[in-house]
Amino acid sequence: MKIFLSYASQDRPVADQINRALLEQGHDVFFDREDLPPGEEFHIRIRRAIERTDLFIFLISKDALDAGSYTLNELEIAARRFTRPSGRMLPVLLNATSIQHLPAFLSSVTLLDSPGNVVAAAADAVHRIASQRQRKRWSMVGASVAVAALIAAVVWSARRGGTLAPEVVGRDGAPFMLVSAGDFVMGDADAPLRRTLYLDAFYIDQYEVTTARYTTFLAANKSVTPPDGWQEIELAR
Repeated sequence: MKIFLSYASQDRPVADQINRALLEQGHDVFFDREDLPPGEEFHIRIRRAIERTDLFIFLISKDALDAGSYTLNELEIAARRFTRPSGRMLPVLLNATSIQHLPAFLSSVTLLDSPGNVVAAAADAVHRIASQRQRKRWSMVGASVAVAALIAAVVWSARRGGTLAPEVVGRDGAPFMLVSAGDFVMGDADAPLRRTLYLDAFYIDQYEVTTARYTTFLAANKSVTPPDGWQEIELAR
């Protein structure tokens, strides 16, 4: 994973240990902002690094929360980057801090407060987050394969008569529309590697998949992990 490690300069010794532990796990860590050039480019590189990160780790201490600390600027960028911080934000408590003094974005997720070795605890927490992310990624692959298989079955069924109907209906009653075979220009207008591909005819859902249909899919595929906050969603028909 790409990880951004935010810490106050006074906490550099423990931040350095956490950085080494994460590098040993194979993660790509943005750690030493002291090597960045001063001026506007410094701020731009920090912002870009946070916007590209998969996990933002914030080391909580009195110095990190002091007014004027650059870590608060980094936290503000992360708050804009992650509208849903669960699984993307890891606040690590280095010393006793009142919850009332924490920024709202930090207090919206569970704090890592270890009574033991904080470096080991942080490394273990990141390992668990990375493992969960990997499982979700494989679940998404499985879901994509299932959808592709369904579409292939629909196409096969439609072709049994020798021609493709302009519209077919799936087993769940959802309509599929035919996209005719032809050339497809891949890439945005400004992309340097735009190219033309030929695609066979295929069917695609006429309407977006509703939460109710996705619930049916989850019930039929127990290995797929629902997305975060799924239980709070009001099912649409």
